[in-house]
Amino acid sequence: MKGSFFGKSSQKKPLHSGLIVFQFSISTILLIATLVVYKQLQFMQTKKLGYDKDQVIALPDTRLLGDKQLAFKEQLLQNSHVVAASLSRYTPGGIMMDGTQIYPKNETSNGAEIHTNIFNIDYDYLRTLGIQVVQGRNFSRDFPTDSISGILINESAVHELGWKGTNPIGKSVVRSGNHEYKVIGVVKDFNYVSVKQKVAPLMLMMGRNAGGIVMKIKTTDVTGFLDDLKKQWDAFNPNGPLEYHFLDEQFATFYASEQRTQQLFSAFALLAVIIASLGLFALSAFVIEQRTKEIGIRKVMGASVPGIVQLLVKDFVQLVLIAVVIASPIAWYAMHHWLQDFAYRIDVEWWMFALSGLMALSIALLTVSYQSIKAALVNPVKSLRSE
Repeated sequence: MKGSFFGKSSQKKPLHSGLIVFQFSISTILLIATLVVYKQLQFMQTKKLGYDKDQVIALPDTRLLGDKQLAFKEQLLQNSHVVAASLSRYTPGGIMMDGTQIYPKNETSNGAEIHTNIFNIDYDYLRTLGIQVVQGRNFSRDFPTDSISGILINESAVHELGWKGTNPIGKSVVRSGNHEYKVIGVVKDFNYVSVKQKVAPLMLMMGRNAGGIVMKIKTTDVTGFLDDLKKQWDAFNPNGPLEYHFLDEQFATFYASEQRTQQLFSAFALLAVIIASLGLFALSAFVIEQRTKEIGIRKVMGASVPGIVQLLVKDFVQLVLIAVVIASPIAWYAMHHWLQDFAYRIDVEWWMFALSGLMALSIALLTVSYQSIKAALVNPVKSLRSE
């Protein structure tokens, strides 16, 4: 950008400086955003969910087996690679979920009711998924009433019912239709939906018509196990093909949007840094060319190469630091607002800004230093003669 359109050289300096600040502000904002998105995604993927999702297979359509579902489950358990299995179509992250209103017995339903989701499970469900009972007990065949009126609730339900700090075991709740259930146990909160959402109240009750099987396996030959599973399925002459999914794969689909966001920010950050670096490279070459005579005189007067490089780099570094200062509050506001969509989220910490700023500064130094060192090493006689 030179010539009469921008006026004299002294008038162009604010424009040059403004462009550098603008470009590196954008680059720094995108670097900070990329880092925050990456850390949030990593946090969600490594957060303890309260259940075991590794090598857990869900078969959602065992209703196709009709009254042979229990027999199929028992046959699965004969396989040495099957650690545990449960008759239930309800799995964490699954779309099969019922809900109802409940309230503590001896209280009116007017204002005391809470909404709770419902999982219909069997005796082996908690063991299969590694869900922990923190108070009371699991369903047991030794207590026939468990299948009629016994329920398990999670810690969130205890809190919502106003029972926090008390012993909820033995207390009763009333469901819509005046159905009464007794709490026999409390399970530790587990993320049965995405960790984007806060764990909501959950009621687990004995189910009769399962419609699905969830099983925990332990094998290094998953492909071979699935081949055997299909053979077992076909041997029961079902009315449809075998369908299955792994819980860890289903869990990963929850965060496809965040993964795409991270990839998008990474691509734009890389592009912005390249453009800013190209602009800085060209501008530094232009400025250094204008100062060729000055550099030659300084060398004749005894200036060292490091001293000249520092002199040439200093102004550009100051501009990049200004860009980082401008970018930081903008990036903090944008990413703080983005994180509000997550019930469980990281904190935007100072080191994220420091690291991103250091990256931007390092890129600028590498870009400008090449031109500066090249100019400082030129023979001063040649520089002065060219002038």
